[in-house]
Amino acid sequence: MPAIVGSGRSTYRESGLTVSGDPGGVSVGVQSNDGVAITDTARRLDFVPPSRPSVGNLAGCVSILMLMGGIYGVAVCIDQNAAVGWLWLLFFLGGVVLFVHTIRRIRSRTGPVPDVSAARAVWNSGWFCHRCGGAFFPVDTPHTVPTGTLLSPEEFREVVHDAGTGRVME
Repeated sequence: MPAIVGSGRSTYRESGLTVSGDPGGVSVGVQSNDGVAITDTARRLDFVPPSRPSVGNLAGCVSILMLMGGIYGVAVCIDQNAAVGWLWLLFFLGGVVLFVHTIRRIRSRTGPVPDVSAARAVWNSGWFCHRCGGAFFPVDTPHTVPTGTLLSPEEFREVVHDAGTGRVME
């Protein structure tokens, strides 16, 4: 895989003259662009380390602010015996609901810490068939992966990702 992905990347530099007219006359300059070109095959088979989902989000911050504001508002309204206390109480309860939802979402999205070295070892063991347009692992591959089966680039990357997270796909 490293050879396929490596040969699918190239850098380039373009430069050319630019001519523009303005009220003071004509100006001539040089414009250059640098970049990296990546083939579709290299992009689809590139090693991307398995990532752990981010647990920080806007809903969590908003829920905490709503809880704090609600607690403060309820305390002020109880102290002053104000009728607006019900509005603050609803604000507080909305914060509780949003906070519980955020905690559940965080728990459902977190998993084991990915092992990037294991994923890279599996990725390095893969082969690509130019004729078929798919990837495969030879039968003697020393990893628990589907061997002797042609995989689409997406399936190949899923196997690599699963190796990094400890799941086994066969």
